[in-house]
Amino acid sequence: MNYDVALILLIAVLLAALLYQPIHFICRELKIVDTPDWRKYDFKAIPLGGGFLLVAVSIVGMIASMVLAKSQMSNDVLIMMLGALTLFITGIIDDLYQLRASIKLLVQIFVSFATLITSSILLDDFHGLFGVMTLGPTAAWLLTMVYLVVFINMFNLIDGIDGLASGIGIIGLVFILASAEMAHEVLLSILICFLLGALIVLFVRNHTAQKMYLGDSGSLSLGYLMGCLTLHQLSIAAISFPEVDYAIYGPVYAMTLFWYPLTDLGRVFILRLYRGQSPFSPDRNHFHHKMVDRGHKHLTVSLIIMGLTLSYELLSFYLSKFMGVNTLFSVMFAITSLTAYIVFLRPETTQND
Repeated sequence: MNYDVALILLIAVLLAALLYQPIHFICRELKIVDTPDWRKYDFKAIPLGGGFLLVAVSIVGMIASMVLAKSQMSNDVLIMMLGALTLFITGIIDDLYQLRASIKLLVQIFVSFATLITSSILLDDFHGLFGVMTLGPTAAWLLTMVYLVVFINMFNLIDGIDGLASGIGIIGLVFILASAEMAHEVLLSILICFLLGALIVLFVRNHTAQKMYLGDSGSLSLGYLMGCLTLHQLSIAAISFPEVDYAIYGPVYAMTLFWYPLTDLGRVFILRLYRGQSPFSPDRNHFHHKMVDRGHKHLTVSLIIMGLTLSYELLSFYLSKFMGVNTLFSVMFAITSLTAYIVFLRPETTQND
């Protein structure tokens, strides 16, 4: 990371901090607030302005990218922003009127489909993972559609405690920013810096009295942007490495980076289907719910998951020097699955007096 990127990130943090209180006030006055229910920990009205902050700072970042780099924004980034804006509006409607899960899913499928037909991002190469190399057009399209819908929903479903979704987003964007820098994608780096600045402010302020939630408007758009940015780096970014060709390990790195939401999403979906429920039905079976129910603070839980994510991503980079792509996947899958059991699911032992 060079000085210019650090300076832009600082500007983004200051901008987000400046906009935070006005957005908090406007959402509170307009009653765009969280509705307490049996799954919530805060039984009071909390403004749902995180999505507004994320979108506002992102738009400024997009304009700043063009001005600072003296260049026009790429078509792919414009498509990402339009898709995020569509999901943001859908999320606002859901925050206010509680849309049916089927309607939200249809919108997500539409946005994912529109993204594929108007942009160049496509998951069509597994680099030998699971024995798969280049995918055919139909398989690549279907897989990318599923990929985007999963990303959108996994960020929405882990947004159950203060700072968790924004915290995972911060760790993810740090690595995506690093890859954009290595690929010399100046415009994308600037935009990522502004997204990162907004999430940093949200994470910090979400652990204060003046907290403001992402809401569905924020979590849906964040999940979509994270999915698109990750997919862009997997399928398009031209990154060269001096020793190990780390690019072929991209799918494993991505799954390791988002191990927590992927594991949590898979587990709760399987449990709900096993019980004859809709996979989108609300409950309190998420990993983070279990930790909070044991008495851990929201900040503690978020920091533990963020720390594990950072550690595992760095470990995967290190191990890829010595392992093939399938061996690395098996090792990281075993480590993260064991972590999920030990940290979140293993019953606490009690000592008898």
